[in-house]
Amino acid sequence: MADKLKIKPNSKSKLSEFEIEINKWNLQTRRDVFRFIYKSQSMDKYSLFDARCDILLLATKLTEEQIYKYSDEEIELMVETIYQELNKKK
Repeated sequence: MADKLKIKPNSKSKLSEFEIEINKWNLQTRRDVFRFIYKSQSMDKYSLFDARCDILLLATKLTEEQIYKYSDEEIELMVETIYQELNKKK
């Protein structure tokens, strides 16, 4: 697994492609990320944002200060990309 993860917005987005540094992932990381995602499905938008930030802190090398600088759209895109990458067959 690479130390960086490319974040690619969809064609409708105005965001540019960017990379984030990730932690070394293992089964526990995958379990925790999935737990956050499935619990967040019944949350309001504020709790959902909180769960996404928790995922970024767990799965990436981003600090709270760095995460704060990203937009909601960028944070959502990073979490979706992390989920897809963790869910790929190894």
